Amino acid sequence: MVKSTGEQKAMSDMLLGISPDYLYFQGKTPKPVSDVHSPYFLAFTEVNANIETVRNKLLEQWDKNKADHEKLSKIKEIGKIETYRSFCDFNKTRKVFKVYTKESYVVPEISNYLFFEHNLSTAEHDIPYKQRALTDLAADDTVWLFDTFGEKKLV
Repeated sequence: MVKSTGEQKAMSDMLLGISPDYLYFQGKTPKPVSDVHSPYFLAFTEVNANIETVRNKLLEQWDKNKADHEKLSKIKEIGKIETYRSFCDFNKTRKVFKVYTKESYVVPEISNYLFFEHNLSTAEHDIPYKQRALTDLAADDTVWLFDTFGEKKLV
């Protein structure tokens, strides 16, 4: 997720904590996490399968059925194909795409659905959402937990 200049300025307060639904900044009312982050996991195919074909087929089914399908309706967005390095062997790469869900607690359910019904393997579906959101927000340089921006502050 790419932050806008407005988001960066809005995040100039110290982040004290996070729940699956809210970010808690010092002296401010809670801000919905969904304003700056969406839960997701990675989906990928077998090495010899064409990921573009598989992703396009899923995207087509999602577009047609997202309003009323028991599982597909819980998907918020299907990301573009990206290249990820292997966690086990950094020299290997794999094509993947992110599957964003509307709520963090449905990630395992949708991951299982894609595995059993669409023959897609998944990764990062078991990361607790609070850790996922904090890591992604820090990696995007949106906000860091307890970052005082170099100022001394009392907590």
